[in-house]
Parts: sequence; structure tokens; C-alpha cells
Amino acid sequence: MDNSLAFLYAAAMGDIAALEREYSKNRSILSARNPEGRTALHLAAEHARPAVLRLLLNYGMCAAVTDTHGQTPLHIAAQGSSTEAVDVLLREGSGCSARDSDGKTAIAYAYQNPTHDILVRFLDYAPSCGVGCSLTPEIVLGSRPGVGARAKSDSAIPCARASPAPPKRCCGSVRCK
Repeated sequence: MDNSLAFLYAAAMGDIAALEREYSKNRSILSARNPEGRTALHLAAEHARPAVLRLLLNYGMCAAVTDTHGQTPLHIAAQGSSTEAVDVLLREGSGCSARDSDGKTAIAYAYQNPTHDILVRFLDYAPSCGVGCSLTPEIVLGSRPGVGARAKSDSAIPCARASPAPPKRCCGSVRCK
């Protein structure tokens, strides 16, 4: 297996030691892509590897990098990989207003495959995500039965929540160098 494939495989499997080993040998390995144009960051998002996401972002990978379908790692994670993966990407400033080749934003994918906790993450870290997005978190969460500021259920999560930590950027257009 060549080094690029080993690096991508390690990202998908959550093998931190292999990622560190390959990166120490060749720092340009961060640009490795699979046939769909997905980077190690995309694969870590797809396979719910938040520790790998943090490592790759610390290495300098851009959270807004796109694959051949125009999807960012946040698009991938929003489809249901894990709340922690979405959390990491939003915290690191992944632009939620980015649209893929089909014109969809990450929040639109989260809504199509509704995982309540993932939708809440968008509300927590991107309260003004409506700028340029097809759906705002308030609209998505408010339209789900039993969810929202007026929900009567004790288990419902209210729509208006304070952000646990300010994001580096809030939903702006993020571009990779």
C-alpha cells in the first residue's frame, strides 16, 4: 500500500499512530485524496473519528476543503457520522454556508437524515447559520414535533441555547489556501 493510501486508511480507521508516522515522513501527505477527491479529513468525518479530525486540523488541514462533489467534511459529518465530529468541525470554523455540487448545505443534509443531536450542534455553534444557508437551525429544530422553545417535554432541547464556546468563524465563507 503506498503512503497516500496508508494515510487515508489510517484516517478512516482512527489510527493516530499511523497518521503521525506518515505525516512525520512526508508533510505533503495532507494533500492525499481518494478517487472521489476525499481527503483524510473527509474520511475521518465520514467514519466518526473526532480525534483524527482534531489531529489533522492541528496539522493545518483546511476544514473547508471540498471533494469532487463539492462537499466539505462538515457536509459528510452532518449526514449522521457523529455529533462530536460535527462539533469539532463547527468549532474549527468550517463554513456551514458552503454548498456542494447539488446546491446543498451541511445543515440541509443534517435535516434530510435527522439526528437530533447533530441538528442541535448547528444551533449551538452557528446561531446565525441562516445567512446563505438553505435552512436555519431554528427552522429545522422548530419544525420537528416536540422540539423547540415551546416544547412541553422535559427531554426536549430548547431552540435558544448559549454557545458552549465561541466558534473561530461563524458560518462565513471559508476558503482553503
